[in-house]
Amino acid sequence: MPPRALLSRPPRRPLRRPLRRPLRRPLRRLLASTRRRDRGVVAVATALLLTLLVGCCGMVVDVGRWYLTQQQAQRAADAAAMAGVTSLPGDPTTAYSKAATYAGYNGFTTGGGTTVTSAATGAGGNRLAVTVRTSVNNFFLPLFGINKTNIATTATADYVAPVQMGSPCNRIGLDPESPPSVAYPSCSTSTGRLWVNVNSPSTEKLQGDPYSVTNCGDTSSGTNRVADNCASLSGPNNEYTANGFFYELIVSKPGTLNVQLYDAPWVDTAVFCNSSAMNGLASALGSSDPRYSAGATNYCDGDAYTYPYLSNYYTAQEATTYTLRSNDGSTDPLSHSVVGGSCTKTYAGYEPASASQFASDITNNVNGLGDTFHKWSTLCSITATPGTYMLQVQSAQNVAGQGMTNHFSIRATSSAGNDAVAVSGHQAMGLFAQDGAGSQFYLARVPTAAAGQTLQVGFFDIGDCQGTLCHIQIVQPDGTPAGTCIGSGPVSGSLGSCDFDIPSSTFNGRWQKLFISIPTTYSCNDADQTACWYSVRYTAGTPTDVTAWQASINGTPVRLVN
Repeated sequence: MPPRALLSRPPRRPLRRPLRRPLRRPLRRLLASTRRRDRGVVAVATALLLTLLVGCCGMVVDVGRWYLTQQQAQRAADAAAMAGVTSLPGDPTTAYSKAATYAGYNGFTTGGGTTVTSAATGAGGNRLAVTVRTSVNNFFLPLFGINKTNIATTATADYVAPVQMGSPCNRIGLDPESPPSVAYPSCSTSTGRLWVNVNSPSTEKLQGDPYSVTNCGDTSSGTNRVADNCASLSGPNNEYTANGFFYELIVSKPGTLNVQLYDAPWVDTAVFCNSSAMNGLASALGSSDPRYSAGATNYCDGDAYTYPYLSNYYTAQEATTYTLRSNDGSTDPLSHSVVGGSCTKTYAGYEPASASQFASDITNNVNGLGDTFHKWSTLCSITATPGTYMLQVQSAQNVAGQGMTNHFSIRATSSAGNDAVAVSGHQAMGLFAQDGAGSQFYLARVPTAAAGQTLQVGFFDIGDCQGTLCHIQIVQPDGTPAGTCIGSGPVSGSLGSCDFDIPSSTFNGRWQKLFISIPTTYSCNDADQTACWYSVRYTAGTPTDVTAWQASINGTPVRLVN
């Protein structure tokens, strides 16, 4: 083929050109159709997502309100339980009332969908469980059919009350009647002769009462010894309190409560009832009644003069005031209001001039002497409700400068039974041990709730023994020696069996403190008033001693356990 002919031939069209147009048109039509069909999808999706988002936000708001209300209810339950538990176990009615009041302070009162309920729990009834139930009106969840949400929370508080001391039964101190005339059976488990005591304000502190006296002098030992917590021999006594001692009357059942005192007034007989007036009293009375006999009989509690002595000491008498305070549910004795009527009495002291005068005054009941000397007499009777009443014991004197010591016993009876009331010292007590070789005395009641804490006990001026060295030991409720025991005072450091010797020259006017670890596994029958008692055991020596004991449990007395 000639070249020119080849060059003039028109070029062939690519095969794809005819095919592109037919494909483009359907694709454009398809896309256009799809766009027409998808119009409004974004709006619908946005509406759906917005509804879900609003619902989620609403749920977050409502759930947040649930948690906030639950926290508020928990705080209210915590406060209510801790406030009310201090009235247990003796007064559950007051405990429940306090719990309701404090729940109200925190915004939750029974009514309108809210309830506050309380219950005493634990073996000894010394725990309080408070449950707060309420409902929350939802804001957004009603869209999903959830109009209200119920909230419930519970708090349980445990209370270690101020330590009971000296007695698990319905009296503290001796009952010389044989057998005891009005006694709870547990009263017979303490041996030895232990009376309750209060000294007159002018008595030297070295004579064993650290709280009732203002005198820091030392005319008795001749060593110019300054007693513990006295600034100097001239004072002041930094432990002195005009409030005296307090004794608890723990009532477990309602009924008529009779408060009685043995030998309530101070009457000088000498420590072993061998004064000249006592030596001739039984003969002058023409009586064989042993309460009027001279010597250390069961009836002899040994009221006496003590240091310092005045030249005219026989003109001085110690007056003793006994005041019953009501069941107010507080651990502070002074916050208990005074019971009216005859429940406060001041007993004038008495110094017999002679046996014949003594006999005449008893016969004629001068100043009530015939009703009270070496006898049980009634302070007052009241209608009692469960809880803790306080008996306050204070001393005064008509002549300053003379030392005197008054020994007595306290008991209470109830129309609901003598097991319906217990009498014990409130954190401290004044005592007179008249003898006691081999004796064992109740020291302090330690409840199960005190497990893992420390029992702190103190003995003031405990060293006076007759002719021999005294030796004492602290014993657990199961009868075994107390475990880990640290001494502070005349005897310091670790005491393996929680025991020590007590020479009077070392302990005169001194506090001996013991810190006793309570095992974490410790438990006892809290429901039994006679259980849970640590004791003091005299393993040697014969004490004739005015002393004071104190006890407390270190740690938080009120705590949340749930």
